[in-house]
Amino acid sequence: MRVLVRFAVREAVEIPGFTPSFVKSLLIMGDGGGLVKELFTRGGANKPLGITPVMAGGRPILSEGRVTLKPGRTYWVGVGAAGGEELVEAVPAAALNAFGSGVCETAGAEVEAVRLEEPPQAIPKEITVKTLTPAIIEALTADGTQTLIESPTLRDILATPLRILGRVLWEAYGINIPTAWGWRIARHYAQTKSKTRTTTVNIGKGRKVRGVEGEWTFKATKLKPPKYVAAALDKALKIAKAVGIGKSRGIGFGQVKIIVRR
Repeated sequence: MRVLVRFAVREAVEIPGFTPSFVKSLLIMGDGGGLVKELFTRGGANKPLGITPVMAGGRPILSEGRVTLKPGRTYWVGVGAAGGEELVEAVPAAALNAFGSGVCETAGAEVEAVRLEEPPQAIPKEITVKTLTPAIIEALTADGTQTLIESPTLRDILATPLRILGRVLWEAYGINIPTAWGWRIARHYAQTKSKTRTTTVNIGKGRKVRGVEGEWTFKATKLKPPKYVAAALDKALKIAKAVGIGKSRGIGFGQVKIIVRR
């Protein structure tokens, strides 16, 4: 599921320039039941959670130093999670509490919840992925270190959503998702657009992280995928829309907009 909250501040507020830390703090404080806090602390690259930084229009606020949120202007944040039915109430409640009290006041909200059990729709003829925030998609090198993938393929983009899907299904039903399914999905699509650039984000305390931004489009080939591949793609896209792609989604990275043409 995904919650988009528009908010304003009652008075000028100075916050860290790496605004996801501000968003995360407010969400944890606004989480009365503790479930959202648990999602933040469950750890690992397959964390079933993603947040945006504070967004001004269509751009994230990711600045060095500190920034000031100004009264009279509307900002927004997105919070996404994948898991059980209990999230349907817990995530919107935490988001509305976080940005509707204290220095913030809610200016509107949208909630979208989809069931992974729903039958898949028709196979997408075309999939376009646009980054809202830099994505950290990495590969393991021969010497065992991680390196940023600067021009991700569909397999790279879907890797994390598929692992999250595997985690959710394993916890709920004891069902495992083979990692090879990403390759099986990708072989049914050809990349037709790759617009990519790398960027460096200062996340505070002298730490800088490289990510990739861009837009990538993939067109279906004439090779018809098996039903299980189509189902896995459908569920992986739902998760990617909700929680994002790549690493560090719990601190604002890898948030995307996905456009599907069927």
